[in-house]
Amino acid sequence: MSSRASLANYGSALFSLAKEDKKVEAYLSSLNEIVDFMHEHAEIAEFLQSYAIEEEDKKKIIKKLAEPYSLTHLEAFLALLSAHHLISKLDEVVASYRNLANEYLGIKEGIIYSASPLSKEDIARISALLEKDLNSKVSLTNRIETSLLGGIRIYIDQKVYDASVKGKLERMRKQLLNSYN
Repeated sequence: MSSRASLANYGSALFSLAKEDKKVEAYLSSLNEIVDFMHEHAEIAEFLQSYAIEEEDKKKIIKKLAEPYSLTHLEAFLALLSAHHLISKLDEVVASYRNLANEYLGIKEGIIYSASPLSKEDIARISALLEKDLNSKVSLTNRIETSLLGGIRIYIDQKVYDASVKGKLERMRKQLLNSYN
């Protein structure tokens, strides 16, 4: 079993190669898409992780996965992870790459919580507002929080932007209490 530090080394190595190729953002985008694809198609991840499958058969699948992206090192990177039976750890390796890439590209990552899924357009609109406020690129991931009655809550850069109904009610409660004191 690989430690978290050694998994981070894989992400760091790919980041170095992507930086040399001047394609950090392209690798980031493709890795995010591949992670999403692996989540949607767990059987492919299991196939690539299996000890019972020949490496040549795995390489054929990896070639098809990497082909649409036309990135020099992507296929070899995925093949390396597969050969070391680390495809099941792809999320962690990509998270390591993402952290390095975001820092390099000046992107701040955040989580936007909502009671129901937000559209890509809504997330883009909210990201644009935050980018102006933070003077930085922003990448938001939507997570559902059923305890929210409505509205949204955003966590970014160790700050909370609370536009939820519950948050608004709490602010009103405090204002009322302060007006009576």
